[in-house]
Amino acid sequence: MNKRLSSILTTCLIFGSLYLPVHAEEVRNATPPVVKKSAQAHYSEGVLCLNQTDLACAKLALANIPSVSPYAKLLQAHIALSEQQTDEALRLLLPLQADSTLMTEAKVNLHQLLAQAFKTLDDIPQALQHLIQADALNYNPTNQAHLWGLLNQLDLNQLIAMRGENTDNNFQGWIDLCLAAKNQNAAASIADWMRSYADHPAFSLAKQLSINNTPTTTPASLKAEGAIALILPTVNAENTAKAEAFKLGLTTALEKNSLHNAIKTYAPPAATDDSAMPNSHAPQALSALYALAKNEGSAYFVTPQFETSALIENHDDLLKLQFSLKDEATRIAQFATHHAMQYIAIITRDDEASKERLQQFKTAWLAATQLAENDAHLTIITLPKKALETSHLLEIKPQIASKPHDLILLSLAASDAATIRPYLDISIPTIGFANLGTSIAGTLNAIRFTEIPFLIPQENDAFADYRAASLQLDSNELLRWYALGVDTLKLLMAQQQDKPDETIINGLTGKLRIDKTGNISRELAIARLTYNGIQAE
Repeated sequence: MNKRLSSILTTCLIFGSLYLPVHAEEVRNATPPVVKKSAQAHYSEGVLCLNQTDLACAKLALANIPSVSPYAKLLQAHIALSEQQTDEALRLLLPLQADSTLMTEAKVNLHQLLAQAFKTLDDIPQALQHLIQADALNYNPTNQAHLWGLLNQLDLNQLIAMRGENTDNNFQGWIDLCLAAKNQNAAASIADWMRSYADHPAFSLAKQLSINNTPTTTPASLKAEGAIALILPTVNAENTAKAEAFKLGLTTALEKNSLHNAIKTYAPPAATDDSAMPNSHAPQALSALYALAKNEGSAYFVTPQFETSALIENHDDLLKLQFSLKDEATRIAQFATHHAMQYIAIITRDDEASKERLQQFKTAWLAATQLAENDAHLTIITLPKKALETSHLLEIKPQIASKPHDLILLSLAASDAATIRPYLDISIPTIGFANLGTSIAGTLNAIRFTEIPFLIPQENDAFADYRAASLQLDSNELLRWYALGVDTLKLLMAQQQDKPDETIINGLTGKLRIDKTGNISRELAIARLTYNGIQAE
């Protein structure tokens, strides 16, 4: 038995040894198995081909991706853009934003391609939004440089509008950084940005911008040593007081900057029958004063417009300054849109001042929201011109309750606002114009209003040097004109640039923005009236 088993094993070993070399040869000659690439891998190859401007190679990579795959659509869109087929690219790209299967690298490419497409269509705001989303997904210095270049193509109005339309902190940080870089004191403004956005993806860029904008030891100055001509409208007691406050502010600013430019006042003479110059604020009267100041060798020309009707012809070197209801209305509209307030009840009176405030707000609101003139989002409650009776006041609350109003705007005098305050729903935020700041403390508790920063009690080192001189002024109105006199010096410095560019100035009267055409707009602060006085919002 053992011999038979041994014989069988020997036979197996003999035949096995004969087979092994043959099997080994078959293994050596066998074709290696094909490893199938993923759609993502083919897509990456296609992108590499496009980066090398090899369109045929990219199309071959596309052919290897299943047509239903989002990577096929992404690569197809990339190819379409390289062939300048922007509409076809957008048709493919826009739906992919909702695809959750794309890997991070592909999502970054998606937003970069969308940015490229929108830039081709000259839609810089849309392109910018997609570059910001791409940067948020994956930091890339090249992408940030491209992003920053697009940001700087936008003007101040576009930047501000985009900031108001988007509540994302990352997006707002980019806009705020660009606005900070446009500030006249860019170094300080960027430093403030870095404190507010310490964790922002653009922090490294901001740090580099801060280094490039390190302030020099040379003090700010006016290029010419000639006089500053102060051209005034009609002379009366009220305007004279405002003019003196304005001049005091400008004089204080000159002293703080160690400048010795004289201030020469030009005003119409008192009315007489034989006066060679009419005592009015007609354009020809003020223009005659400008011509006189020019002939006498003044280097700078300023006209504070105490009345909206005080007109003067435009001159390139003439700085026209005023406190505009338009700026107040725009700030209130910004406050409402920023807080997503949609239904606003406006309480006004049948008098000229209240009507003007109402019209300015309606214009600002429609511009900010793009709503129609007759849109139902605004409920206007007009109180009669005659003395207010209890019956009139009792009708206010039901009218406000007729819609889900989320803001009440008081477009009337401070005394009228104090009268109707007890009849308002305290659960609805209430806001008004700067004139409410003259109310007696406590009568308008918890109501917000627009105001220049200089009149809002808060610690601000930039204002400290100007407090002492202002103490001799006994009204908010005069203090506003004093603050505008201070800001005038910075505006003159900005005006004298050889190549005027958009500039932002953090002034006593607000954040002053000078656009490319030289127009000045003012963003006011928001304050709150309390039993303890005015507080910053």
